[in-house]
Amino acid sequence: MINNEVQQITTNGKSEKKSSKCKKQNNHNYNDSSYVPDYLKVSNRIFKKMLISSLDGAKEIVKRLNSKEKINYIRQYAYLIHRLFYVQLQESQWEYYYDIGIQQNIWSGRVSKKWAAMNSMNYTYGRSKNLIEQRLKKIERQRQEASEALHNFGQQPLPQCISEMNPLLDFTK
Repeated sequence: MINNEVQQITTNGKSEKKSSKCKKQNNHNYNDSSYVPDYLKVSNRIFKKMLISSLDGAKEIVKRLNSKEKINYIRQYAYLIHRLFYVQLQESQWEYYYDIGIQQNIWSGRVSKKWAAMNSMNYTYGRSKNLIEQRLKKIERQRQEASEALHNFGQQPLPQCISEMNPLLDFTK
């Protein structure tokens, strides 16, 4: 699944995933781990500008990204890094919910439909301990997948267009 998402990102600098906000909001099965940030959907020219403005010393690196192949390689790396950080952020959010629930013992269950209607709320108000534990397991699996995908991408031989750059790009600075 991650490879398909990376492939979509690198097609002409734009994601081919298009759907209306209403569809995303109404689809409760929407997989938020497949979210692609706006900075990966922009044209290559704008992507380069964004890189320059976001990283110290990136101007020298970006000058050398003079082909679609090179930019697409950087986009793939950026996507995989984004995906890992996004899942880690979700994990910390759900761990926070869990910790608060444990400390305060405030696990909520269902409330009556009548009471929910009177208070303009959903009758499944709040988060149950079981739901949070299930979500944390799912997020742990997603984090492992994202981490593994990033590691595997980094272990692959560099594309010829990148490996022939002299001097090589150094992302550790």
